[in-house]
Amino acid sequence: MARRTDTWSERKFEAWFGEHPQLPEGLIPAEGERGKRGGLLVISMERSLRREVDILGISEDGSLVLIEVKNEPVVRAALGQLLEYLADYDGITYEELNGLCLHPRGQTDGESLRDVFQRFYGTPMPALSAKRYAFLVGPDFRPESAVAVKYLAELLKDRVTLGLLRADKASKGFALSEVHAPHYLRTTTMKEGAFALSPSGTLYRVMAAGQAPVLWRVGKQGEDGKFKPNKGRAMLVVVDRKLIPVDKPPMVDATQTGRVMEKASTPNDFALVVGSVGSVDAGITVLARYKQGAFSGLQVKKTRELKRTWRYSEQQPHEWHEIARLLSEL
Repeated sequence: MARRTDTWSERKFEAWFGEHPQLPEGLIPAEGERGKRGGLLVISMERSLRREVDILGISEDGSLVLIEVKNEPVVRAALGQLLEYLADYDGITYEELNGLCLHPRGQTDGESLRDVFQRFYGTPMPALSAKRYAFLVGPDFRPESAVAVKYLAELLKDRVTLGLLRADKASKGFALSEVHAPHYLRTTTMKEGAFALSPSGTLYRVMAAGQAPVLWRVGKQGEDGKFKPNKGRAMLVVVDRKLIPVDKPPMVDATQTGRVMEKASTPNDFALVVGSVGSVDAGITVLARYKQGAFSGLQVKKTRELKRTWRYSEQQPHEWHEIARLLSEL
């Protein structure tokens, strides 16, 4: 899952990049030495009274480079914003660009964009290319953002190169690196106990592996970064789909998964533990519930209350595939 940061500053990154306009080497094809090293001529930075892309540059081959910076893990809405900026600059002429970019980096009075270009790259400025490069920069990226960028990049590859760049804080500013879409696996190939994310960010745990895997739909991280447990009916599902494998998230406790518990006051009421989310004091536990010995559905209880009023049992409930089948019939 994307990590949040409270120390990463958009303005600090933009100021740093203005002084060190360097993209990862090889990201944009170039013939000259400066371009080969990732050097980029920055010709415009966002101004507070104008709604425009954060950083606008031009590459050695005359292609516009649009960079949109976010100071939090990037979500899909930022991609829509970047596409809007691409539309704004579609078909722009040199004259329009020269007038728009009032202060290209290194420009002195009376100089044109062509003059600055020649001094920066050491070669005459070519005609503006219809090719575009567009990058989202941030401290991290939500998986669904990377998936969406990969899909659009393939569709637009003839005219636009889309990419994600992670900017990690370094001793002297920032270090930029490319971010690639996560690897997918089919749920039929995952092992029991594995965790995975959907492209939209829903977290799953494999309860039973095989050709008809049973998954616990654990919940989803919201735009505010807080994890929201799933408390609906579709918490256990049999599904064959592609998901993104992830490590066990710290907020999920599966140590009691598969254990049977019964109410101390009514032993014939028992439950199979699906798993817990959150702390013992403030978290919840999902149960496959049995009343009078018959399966009655899934139930969500406060973990603290469960530990106080329930005890471990020797009852024999159904296995996960049968529970998923019974759920589908409720």
